[in-house]
Amino acid sequence: MKRQPFLTLILIIMLCSFLGSCGSLFFFSRYEAQARREARAKGWGEPTEIGDAIPFFLLVGTTIGFFTGVAAGSFWYVKVKASEKEIQHII
Repeated sequence: MKRQPFLTLILIIMLCSFLGSCGSLFFFSRYEAQARREARAKGWGEPTEIGDAIPFFLLVGTTIGFFTGVAAGSFWYVKVKASEKEIQHII
């Protein structure tokens, strides 16, 4: 089976984007818990608008993950292409 570095590049970008969105949801859950504790401590009751921040957290996390994936994947892709040229040059 032939190597397909471009497909692997796409998979790296997708994986980093997914990990970024998962990380953003983790940070959102911590943010939500802290906001609820503070609201209860001040006697304000349950905050209702806190769920409005979910799309923002997802957007930021996915964007950071995407660009991290592009950087890491591009570095890997260039490395693979350079090694292929070296192998062809030796042969």
